[in-house]
Amino acid sequence: IARDWSPGPEGDDGFAPDAHVVSIKITRGTANAYRDGDLIAALDEIARRRLSDALGVANFSWEGQPNPIHVTQRAIDELAHYFDVLVVGASGNAGLLPNPAAVSAGFTNGLSVGAVLADTHVVWPSSTNGPLTLDPLRTWPDLCAVGVGLRTPWRDSPSGESPAQSGTSFAAPIVAGTALLLRGAVPSLDTLECKALLLGATLDVSAANPASNRYDFGLGFLRADFAVDALRNGMRVRGNARAATPDFVVPVENAVVGASLVATLVWNRVDASSNALDDLDLLAVGPGGRVVAVSESTRNLYERVVFAID
Repeated sequence: IARDWSPGPEGDDGFAPDAHVVSIKITRGTANAYRDGDLIAALDEIARRRLSDALGVANFSWEGQPNPIHVTQRAIDELAHYFDVLVVGASGNAGLLPNPAAVSAGFTNGLSVGAVLADTHVVWPSSTNGPLTLDPLRTWPDLCAVGVGLRTPWRDSPSGESPAQSGTSFAAPIVAGTALLLRGAVPSLDTLECKALLLGATLDVSAANPASNRYDFGLGFLRADFAVDALRNGMRVRGNARAATPDFVVPVENAVVGASLVATLVWNRVDASSNALDDLDLLAVGPGGRVVAVSESTRNLYERVVFAID
């Protein structure tokens, strides 16, 4: 969120330089030494700040629980759903280990971020990949951002910058900062709409990672400029789908023939005590009822399709 923190004209502003930041520490000594009660107390403080200071995005970076019904995971999902806080977290830096996601937080109602190299968009080898230990059908992480060779504001040195830093803990704040930028521009934007904009504004990086898949880079590389463009020019629709009337139809307006379109559907886990997740599908239907694109993941709380009108 910093502004003008490095000498020179090159990009020395954060993604949301006018944002207000609240920092909450849960660790005791080493980076992974915390108690579940400390984390839950911190989540409670975030909820309080949401009400008093309009805090809308929480960026997390710590070892966590991939179990969707663990008490800390439930608390995170309830913070996201009931207090409208977009939770963004680092996927972890254990990509080279045999069971990399064993201590990664699942963020079922949030976004988990992996790390790629700048320019090439090759997945950083240490970026923790899925599947999640106790939720293997969920494709995870959700998306990726630059997390290698980043320079950041340096503590107690207002005009200086840090040495080059690498890790998913540096990729996640890029996503969180973009979310802050969107929610700051349109304060009425809720968490689900913001999440849909971010997931819809991803760039396919499969060609740069031919031996990888969505368990390595999620839906792709976040393009903050695409997200801003979607906020300005996209169509946001809220609605309800129930078992009795499962279809929710959204007509495409002002579409240009041959133009590439993106549609993203996002929803929350409401009952955090259950491991069962609502399973919605997203279909793009063309003239005559012909299905032109479909997304049918079973354990993700979002679907995304890319299609064109012919």
